[in-house]
Amino acid sequence: MSIDSKLIIIAPEMKSLDIAFRAELINIAKLQVNFGTAEIKQLATAYLAAHIYTLSLRNGAGGYVASEKEGDLSRNFMNTATAGSYGSTSYGMEFQRLLNMNIIGARTRQVTR
Repeated sequence: MSIDSKLIIIAPEMKSLDIAFRAELINIAKLQVNFGTAEIKQLATAYLAAHIYTLSLRNGAGGYVASEKEGDLSRNFMNTATAGSYGSTSYGMEFQRLLNMNIIGARTRQVTR
């Protein structure tokens, strides 16, 4: 299954986007994914592409919208600083989970003589 197919399964709202635009998002994400097996890399790339696209819709605003008001216009965002840079979207959180799952911790050994 291609990364684009996985992307559409993960984020069905992206199906309506031009395939060339989706390919560019995938290429941007690919450059940032360097962990896991080939299958994990594809899945992580799809999640990261969805995360990048979702962030682009926010026009620089951070986090989830926590509340909105119409009269005198107001908008408040949830603080996602504790969740890290990927914590601002569900796609980013899943990317972070895959990343954490595939990090190999430092191994140490003691040599005795």
